[in-house]
Amino acid sequence: MNTQKHYNTLTVTENVLKIVENWFKAEKLGDKNARSRAAYELNEFLIETDDGSYTLRSDDFNGKSETMHTHHGAITESIEKYVKPSKLKEKMADGRNLHVLDICSGLGYHSAACIEFLNDSLNDRNLNNENKSEHPLIKDHPKIYPKIRIDMVEISIETIAANLLIPSPVKSHEIIKKAVENKLYDEGVLKFKFQDEFQLQDEFKKSDVLNKNIPENLKISENSDIINEKPEIKETQNKICKKYEAKEKPDKISKNLDINIYCEDARDLIKKIVKTHDKSKNQVNEHDYGENCENYDAIFLAPFSPSKSPELCTVEFFNALKTILKEDGMILTYTSAAPVRSGLIEVGFHVGEGPRFGRTGGTIASPSLQNIDTPLSMKDERMIALSDAGLPFRDHELNSSGFEIAEKRANKRKIVRGSSKFASSVKTPLYLGRNMEDIDDPRLKRRVLKNVKKLGFEELNCEKLKYIICPQFDSCICGSNCQKIANSRDRVKEMVKRLSELVE
Repeated sequence: MNTQKHYNTLTVTENVLKIVENWFKAEKLGDKNARSRAAYELNEFLIETDDGSYTLRSDDFNGKSETMHTHHGAITESIEKYVKPSKLKEKMADGRNLHVLDICSGLGYHSAACIEFLNDSLNDRNLNNENKSEHPLIKDHPKIYPKIRIDMVEISIETIAANLLIPSPVKSHEIIKKAVENKLYDEGVLKFKFQDEFQLQDEFKKSDVLNKNIPENLKISENSDIINEKPEIKETQNKICKKYEAKEKPDKISKNLDINIYCEDARDLIKKIVKTHDKSKNQVNEHDYGENCENYDAIFLAPFSPSKSPELCTVEFFNALKTILKEDGMILTYTSAAPVRSGLIEVGFHVGEGPRFGRTGGTIASPSLQNIDTPLSMKDERMIALSDAGLPFRDHELNSSGFEIAEKRANKRKIVRGSSKFASSVKTPLYLGRNMEDIDDPRLKRRVLKNVKKLGFEELNCEKLKYIICPQFDSCICGSNCQKIANSRDRVKEMVKRLSELVE
């Protein structure tokens, strides 16, 4: 397949991108008010979530868009679905240095939540400043101060820059802002640095962002009478400024906290890391900390939904991530989509349910079964293993567009549906092994039986179908004296194997 190297990936809405682009251009021309003006303009597009943190909306995809975070609470989701279940706290308590990869870092919430949570766990300010007080949670290593390295990856430089324009939901987000500002300043994208948020407020108050359509002689200033005459203007000004009140913003980032920002396609970055990966990684001392230690303790994976943007949800991408993940490392993502879970299982990860937040739970994957606290449900295992819905996304060269990846999978589903996999319509695999009388709806009964017969099985509870689903039961139900399989990954793989034996 001939694939264009560059294509339109799903990003935040075009209006937001334009605001940031205009800010970049104006600041390069020497406009000190460009950032505060952009912050004011962006306010129109900020979506407040239930915990008071803000998110942005994606651009349209087939006439639909989605927000970057759940409306139940953006920063809370970061903590509950990513940071808490990552077991980073336990590793730090053992005195280990930590290495985190934040893919599709967006507004920086996951990285900020990681710093905030670990900082609170240590019960001091070690990650926010140079305080060298002892850490009560470090067992057996009272003189060792763990270091954290966070690699943030975001394909859209405009999205990562938006970090500097939004209110910080937690103190540690100011550290992320500082890292972003340093990155953009060092690369010449920005011309100015604001050492603290009060300076940004001062620049905002001096700027003309609230003076649109006001005659020159009535421009707002600190002592202007128009503020008293037009209280709604002052109210708006104060409301915006209040959002940007300083949260003890650091003038520098602590030496034991290393934040790297990469504005590129995560697939390209991962290919580079894999290519230069240290072959003797297993011999690296856990307390060594440097550029050559590319094994990650946790990978936060937060692309837009797989149905709209599957580029970072493919078998090949997961396999690359497995190469750079520690044996006790974890991949954490908000999605519970079947093709994502099946792709992770195919490359050898153990997979389980992530914590529920809002209406849904996410997915946790790890080379180590010990990191999986909650296995997949029986229903999810069966749909992944036996239906066309469980076909994973593929991107053999790690360079296909999202459209190409989705189209390839859709075509493959058509081929296997009814020939080597059960149709996912009416969730046929969930009825295997049951009696027909258990299905009350006559139409549903006909459709399920039709799908079963397409693969050469006569009844839902025939011995062959019992053989296929037997790995999910504590005791053998197929008469083959099968042994219990204790984890979701191996149950799914065994069901895939047994179905293939009987239909191919």
